[in-house]
Amino acid sequence: LKYAGVPTDRLRVVHELADALDLALARVGTNQLYVLPTYTALLELRTVLAARGHVAPFWDGGTRR
Repeated sequence: LKYAGVPTDRLRVVHELADALDLALARVGTNQLYVLPTYTALLELRTVLAARGHVAPFWDGGTRR
């Protein structure tokens, strides 16, 4: 985002994915949130969302969804 011209004072580094998700959700309120993770981060994000009950686990009893 920095290289795309977003002012650096609007950027914030959050090291824990769950914390970043909480911060983003708090900021969007009732609006829709779009997340564009890398593949590796996608897997971690899916785990966080499944633990919170928002999505089914990707791997469920050895069955791929």
